[in-house]
Amino acid sequence: LAIKFDNVGNEFEKEHGGWGLGLSVSRNLIERMDGTLHIDNCAEGGCRVAFSIPIRTHAIAPMQVALKTFAPQTKLNKNVLVAEDNPIKRHLMQTLLEELGCRVTLAKDGVEAVELAGAGGFDAILMDITMPQLDGVAATEIIQGLPAPVSDVPIVACTANVDERSQARYRRAGMAGFLPKPVRADDIARMLSQVTQESARAQAI
Repeated sequence: LAIKFDNVGNEFEKEHGGWGLGLSVSRNLIERMDGTLHIDNCAEGGCRVAFSIPIRTHAIAPMQVALKTFAPQTKLNKNVLVAEDNPIKRHLMQTLLEELGCRVTLAKDGVEAVELAGAGGFDAILMDITMPQLDGVAATEIIQGLPAPVSDVPIVACTANVDERSQARYRRAGMAGFLPKPVRADDIARMLSQVTQESARAQAI
């Protein structure tokens, strides 16, 4: 169970998600701390995972942490659709975008993203890639096939999978760019400014 593995294909990834690295990474980290990972079968099914590491206690002086907040220099004033199946990440994206002065609409999967995008009124779409029912690439292809001006809205991939092969796949689907996860407010601001300006120039031609 603690051996690293990849999903067998795109269909499996769409349904289950992830890359199977959790226990492998955990074991490596624990062993680096001279610890041991324990995996036991449970009578009622499944398994129990635990670990043990040697700990030395030290007196720690009180420490003050200065929190850095993001203060955008200019407000973007954009209508943005966010497609993200993870509720925590959806909330984070909404918070970051609202700090940038954007009006945010949320979709919990690719199907809902297509429905909302079809209604129009968006300046940009931030699209998660691995989602249930309909993944981000398939949703993008459907949106790109809708009549203008919906098909003209720039779509940006938000994903941890940003290797060259994945980037080529996003471009073939018609995506205007990508944001690597975990996303940062300044990266979102730069990307939205870039893709919306490029889209406006293209439509003006």
